[in-house]
Amino acid sequence: MTLSYFLNLKVLLRIIRSPEITDFKGQTKKTDGLDSVGVMAVIVLLMVVISLALAVCFISCSGQGVYTNNPTFFDLFYYTIITFATVGYGDISPVSPVAKFMSIVISMTSILCLTVFISSVLSYKGTED
Repeated sequence: MTLSYFLNLKVLLRIIRSPEITDFKGQTKKTDGLDSVGVMAVIVLLMVVISLALAVCFISCSGQGVYTNNPTFFDLFYYTIITFATVGYGDISPVSPVAKFMSIVISMTSILCLTVFISSVLSYKGTED
């Protein structure tokens, strides 16, 4: 899961930095514009969130009393989304040090992803016809 998380972040940063698509032959093609960059970035962003949610579920399965309110897997996915969005309602809270560390990782990832994504969208320059 850790490897998947870091690879997804690497792909997301690469897409945002250079919106070019490399096909299977190794040839680079320029994307059609902001729409395709946005779609690719959203897909990779979803993969990052799913990796984080799987890590939260893995931590929850490792022991009893890791999170408050005895959450289900859907509750843990909800917790991941709420923490990633930096809202944090507090209905599910981390109790163990490992769970607290995971919430820090989720928060820092969201700040990084949102900053890179918003800055790339704002600095995008379309091709001149």
